[in-house]
Order: sequence, then C-alpha cells, then structure tokens
Amino acid sequence: MMQRSAHDANTVTFVLVLSACSGNKNFKFGLQVHGLLVKVDLVLDLLVGTALLDMYSKCGYWHQAYDVFKELREIRSLITWNSVISGMMLNGKSESAIGLFMMLESNRLKPDSATWNIMINGLLNVGKPDEAFLIFKNKLFENIFKYYNLTFQSKPCFINF
Repeated sequence: MMQRSAHDANTVTFVLVLSACSGNKNFKFGLQVHGLLVKVDLVLDLLVGTALLDMYSKCGYWHQAYDVFKELREIRSLITWNSVISGMMLNGKSESAIGLFMMLESNRLKPDSATWNIMINGLLNVGKPDEAFLIFKNKLFENIFKYYNLTFQSKPCFINF
C-alpha cells in the first residue's frame, strides 16, 4: 500500500511510519521505507532524517544511523545531535557519543538539558559512573557560574569534589 501511494505520502507520513518501525524494532520495514524515500527522491529534511536516525539506532544499526547523521550535515539541529548521541549510547558506543558531545559546541550549538541527561544516563547505563559524574559536575559548575554570573577567576574558590 505504501508503494502505490508513495507520491501522496509526505514528511509526516514517513516520520510516523519510521517512528512505528523504531517502536517495534522493525528494521526490515524501516529499511524499505528508507529505500522508498530514495526512490521517490524525497529530500531528507530534519524531521525525516532524525526519524531515520532514530529508527536505525533503536534497531541496533548505529553505523547506518551515523551515516544518516553525516548526510544531514547542512541541516543538523540540536535535536539531531541529541538523537545520534543517544543512539550511540543505546548501542554501547559511549566513546563515539563522547566524541560527538565534544564536537557539538564546535558546531555552534550548546548542549541542553536533554543532551546532558542523554550523556549522564548513557554513561551510567554502560557502566561508566566516573565519567557520568564528571559530566554532571561540569554541568553543575556551568549552571552555578551562569546563575551567579561568576567569572573564571572565581572557580578556584569552589571545593574540588
């Protein structure tokens, strides 16, 4: 049915179908949907790209998820970055997730609360509590400095945990 009406399908249709594939971990159907996207020459926008990335990650195909992320180079948003970092954590690729987390700010984006939660929970889930605590501590200091409008010279006044 999807192939017969591919030209009538829009971005929302593909996002919903890919989301269903993610929820059911139906990689084969998700792959067919991706093939259909290519066949009908639907340009990957942010929504469809992120849905594809999420589907591949949740189905355990982190490498394909990362390929989609690379393909979205010009239109990436913080949501896309969070999705790929989450997918890496979900698939046990914490070092890759940390690398992407470090690259985030060099792409003129700032981590939000979702990003911090993904990193902290992901590191805890893969058995890296020390790294999770370091990230938590960095976020805590960032918030304290922002809230109290402190300068870098003030940092040595804090007790080292």
